[in-house]
Amino acid sequence: MTSEAKLLLQNEISKCSGRLLERQQIANLLIAKEDYFKYALSLFLDPNALHTHKLSWCIDLVYQQHPNLFKGHTTTLVKAISIQTKDSALRCLLKIVSHMSQDTWFSKEIRQQPKQIETLLEKGFEFLTENHEVAVQIHAMELVFHWRSEKKWISAALSEYIDAQYLKKSAAFKARSKRLMKKLEKETS
Repeated sequence: MTSEAKLLLQNEISKCSGRLLERQQIANLLIAKEDYFKYALSLFLDPNALHTHKLSWCIDLVYQQHPNLFKGHTTTLVKAISIQTKDSALRCLLKIVSHMSQDTWFSKEIRQQPKQIETLLEKGFEFLTENHEVAVQIHAMELVFHWRSEKKWISAALSEYIDAQYLKKSAAFKARSKRLMKKLEKETS
């Protein structure tokens, strides 16, 4: 991908207002051109990259429409979760990786490098316990939930966290955590 093409893509991302039509246009470009897609993912690994929150909106659409494009890129997404600091970018990245964690093919790819699972669990609990927007915490909670079988203590720690936060959080948090708690309770009984 040429420097000029990179600048053009970055310019398109910077102009994105968040409207679905604009996000979809960028997503279509990323779907159509593999080099653009790979470059877009690499931007999440640059802590100084601009507009990664806008890019994450588009990447989320790409995943919803063509998840197979992400095969071979789970390592990049796991690293991106550790690098990104904006909640709007983290929300989309966590959502994607949480969905991947439920998919047999993607979870197998993540398992090929056990340190990735440790990173996901560590960052997941970090996002739950630090001051992040509810959407980030919900997707972090889902992510931790999906990897709970990796360590015996995870289910108990997640249950404790949900119990402690339940009355303090929003309706969205309560709805998601209630569903997860039912599953956790079934597993322990």
